[in-house]
Amino acid sequence: MIPLDDQTAFDRMVQHCFDQGFRSEAKDTCMYRMDNGARCAVGCLIPDEQYRKDFEGRSAAQVANEVPVLREVDWDLLESMQTAHDSRMPPLGARDPSPRRFLLEALKIAKDYHLSGSLPRRLLMSLDGGAA
Repeated sequence: MIPLDDQTAFDRMVQHCFDQGFRSEAKDTCMYRMDNGARCAVGCLIPDEQYRKDFEGRSAAQVANEVPVLREVDWDLLESMQTAHDSRMPPLGARDPSPRRFLLEALKIAKDYHLSGSLPRRLLMSLDGGAA
């Protein structure tokens, strides 16, 4: 498997979180993977054949070091996106299920890491019915 670059990893995490629509968590703890198929921002990047249950409870950087496809992704970027997932994505069943706060945070992260923010910008526009 070819290692991901920062932009590709960022875009995949943003799209995944938007599509899933809620945090991947159990008892207020982020989970890379849930039994219901939910995955966190970093969890969505881990190929099935490289995932291990003992990743749960470990930092994104620790996990990335053991997942070949993630070794070239900036570990601080992974940690930032994981934090955005944990703190800005709504929980399953939230009264306000909008991923807007996550997408706004993703735009800030894109700027901080000199990445294109076109995907989170486009997704935000879709929430607003296409308005700029």
